[in-house]
This record gives sequence, C-alpha cells and structure tokens, in this order.
Amino acid sequence: MAKSITISIFCFLMQYSIAQNFDCYLVIGANLTFSHQIIAAYKGQESTKNGKVNFGPNIGLRMDYSLNKYFGVSSGLNYIYKNSMNNAKLHYLSLPVLIKFETIENFSIDLGCDIERLIYANQDGENVTSGFFEYDLGIIGGINYKLSRALKISFKYCHGLKPFYNFYNNDEQIELYHRSYLLML
Repeated sequence: MAKSITISIFCFLMQYSIAQNFDCYLVIGANLTFSHQIIAAYKGQESTKNGKVNFGPNIGLRMDYSLNKYFGVSSGLNYIYKNSMNNAKLHYLSLPVLIKFETIENFSIDLGCDIERLIYANQDGENVTSGFFEYDLGIIGGINYKLSRALKISFKYCHGLKPFYNFYNNDEQIELYHRSYLLML
C-alpha cells in the first residue's frame, strides 16, 4: 500500500514538473564528510580540530520552483549516509530548503538550510543512540548547472551548526559537528 502511494506521488510530481516553473529531479550523488571536533573545557577554553574524512552515498528527490527569471526556491528529501570520527555509520533523512539565484542561463547558486534527522546509527555492528542527537542543522550553499530539463549537476557545501554527537572525556565536553561536500547529478 505504502509503495503504491509513493509511486503515485512520484508520478504526479513528475507529471506536474512539465509546468514551466516547476522541475523535479531524482538526485544521485556522493558526499565527502568530515567531523569537526570542538573541545570545550570547563575552564572556558576551547580548541578545535578536524577529524576523519569519509565518503558516502546520497540519493533523493529535489523540486525546484522558479519565482521569476532570476529567483526560485528549492527543496527535496534525501537519504544521506555519513561516517563519523568515532567510526559510527550514520543514516540521515535530509530536508534542504534553499533560495535559488539564477545568474546566467542554466547556472544557479543555492543558499539555505539543511535539516537532517538521524534514522539509524550503527557502531561496530550494534545500533547506538547514546550521545547522538536526533536532529542536525546546517547552512548549505552550492552551485548548479542544468545540462537539460531532466539533468542537473550540483556541488554543495553543508556547514553543521548543531553538534551531532556529544560526550565527556576527562572533564572536557567534546562536541562533533558535520562538514560535508556533496556532488550530485
């Protein structure tokens, strides 16, 4: 039942995308994620370091709506797989909300926010939840080039504003933040 509803919604969106102002894309890509560690000691001192760089898939649906020749809005729903510096495998559903500025024909710049919900975390073969936050929030910006009505290539950077993981080590609070580069078709 749920599968037929999903297929019906997808078909409706693809049919509606024929309208001049609305485009719908299947997004397939890869993300390069690194964890940014902030160590906040109780003494008020703070230090930072970049963590491990990881590679993961990204798949979803994106919808663009043109408000006029230069401006538009964009959103979608994506599945994103990330690894963190503590070797946890993180599975997210992502909802980007973007404002699109079309500078020249077929080329656009995006800026907005990305809200991600952790749907599953696995570390060393076990489901883990301790220390991980359910939601991640970031600022996202990127560039897009429309190859055809149905094909677009995008490069985006997402800067996490909220820690996705928090723990204490020897009286120090350690917070991990996501930093991601995404390449999508």
